[in-house]
Parts: sequence; C-alpha cells; structure tokens
Amino acid sequence: EWNKPFTLSEIYNDIVVGASIQDLINDGKLVQDISFVKDYADVSKLKIDAKTGDYSDGSMNEVYNDENALFNVVLNYKEICEGKKTIVFNSTSKSNKLVYEKFIASGYTNIKMFDSINECEPRKHVVEWFKSTQDAILCNVGVFTTGFDDTTVQSIILNRPTNSLSLFLQMVGRGGRSSSLIYKENFLVIDGGGNIKRHNEWSDNTRDWKRLFFEGIEKPKSKKEALEDVQMC
Repeated sequence: EWNKPFTLSEIYNDIVVGASIQDLINDGKLVQDISFVKDYADVSKLKIDAKTGDYSDGSMNEVYNDENALFNVVLNYKEICEGKKTIVFNSTSKSNKLVYEKFIASGYTNIKMFDSINECEPRKHVVEWFKSTQDAILCNVGVFTTGFDDTTVQSIILNRPTNSLSLFLQMVGRGGRSSSLIYKENFLVIDGGGNIKRHNEWSDNTRDWKRLFFEGIEKPKSKKEALEDVQMC
C-alpha cells in the first residue's frame, strides 16, 4: 500500500492555468526578484506538525530564536537591503518580538512589528505608517501575506521556513508589485529558511500547475506495516 496526501483534483474537476509570474514580469505587471540564499539557521532541527503539514512552532522557535540567527537577520538586512522598504516574515510571535528587539538594539528606529499575540499598535496605524515611510521595516507573522498591496515594497526577508508553495509565493509576492510611485526595476529576497531550495525561486517558470493539481507536490510513500500484520510463510 501507498500513503499519498490528497490532491486538489480530488476536490475540484479541473484547473485553469493563467499567465506565469515570469510572463507577468515580462508584461510589466510584476518586477523581477533578485534572491539571496542565507543558511544562517540549522534547518535540520525543524520538525513537521502532523496537523498542518508545515513546520511546528516549537521547532521554529528553537531554530530561529537562536542568538546567531537573530544577529544574522539584522546583518543581512544591513549588508543587502538597508534603506529599502522591507517586510520581514518571522516564524512565530516569539520570534517576531525577538527580531524586532534585535533591530532596535542595533540602532534601527524605522521599524514596527505586528502579530496576533504581542502588544502592537492597531493594524490600521501600522499599515498607514508603513505605506508612508520610505525606509520602513515591518516585522510580522503570517499577517501581510495576502490582501496587502503596497507597490513600494523593495525587499522581503523570509526569516522562516515553509513547506507550503502557495504561502512562499504569497510572502515573496508582496515585493513583486510594479510601482508608479517609485522607480522599481526589481526587488530583493533574502531567504533564511531554505525555501528557495524547496520551491525554487519565486519567478521560476518551470512549475507544471496541471501536474501539481492532479498529482500533488509530495511523492507517495510506502506505508509502514505493523509487525502483527506480517505473516511468515
């Protein structure tokens, strides 16, 4: 027997495939991503949450709340995208606060955080500040992934891993909007979660959405047989 996660084709009849990200970049609707892969966290310690299929909060806290990991988030911002409007996607609310405090301790005052646990300013105030601040840094946990469009975002920091291709595309995509408000030929992506290795780059043009729809992402795995179910001949 084989154990295979269900695919979208088990729920829906068919898929309509639209223009690819690279096609939209070529048409000027989106801008090109420039990626920097940074292995500053020990992702070998990450564990999968059986309920969600993504990495568990506990293991992400262990990996991304490490002092070296916190330091490297700030260091990579300073070396690669300092002065650019930046969204930092953190793994958990605990990590979000620690990263925010690390930026503050490093002398950055142009930063705010938002999540569902920590004491934060109202979302409306945070969004207004972010949109009107040229060099703003916004730390969050899964809040500004969908339904949030600020075309002046210039860089994305993925300070977290995800097994979800759709979540990866949504997070990075916050920086992909073309803009008439600033000169924006491209945007920067700093990946500290091994996500590009899992999902390829945001603008990758080789994704076969039809195949993913019918077959899924994961390969089927053989089930482990219980010893009592095995009969010796």
